[in-house]
Amino acid sequence: GSVSGRHTDKIRRFNIPLGAGRRVKTPHVTGSAGFVECRAEKIISVKEELIVVGRVMGAFARKGLFKNGFISPKAKTFHHMGGGLFRLTGPLVR
Repeated sequence: GSVSGRHTDKIRRFNIPLGAGRRVKTPHVTGSAGFVECRAEKIISVKEELIVVGRVMGAFARKGLFKNGFISPKAKTFHHMGGGLFRLTGPLVR
């Protein structure tokens, strides 16, 4: 993206609505196609980065957006493609 989360609280800045976690205390983005809730099992420090190993506590998807394990064409999902490019299910967005 164009805004780093290192020094900016993106949730507040972009007024992203959050819902309560179902199996963990961490919230999820309201209205998302799906989300996975995890519990951190181990945190490994490698140079300036952290690797978090987690255990999946629950996985949830919005009804009607997936069929036989694949996302429905009617779902409008947003994907970061790298290099400042983003894609919705459909045309390329710059």
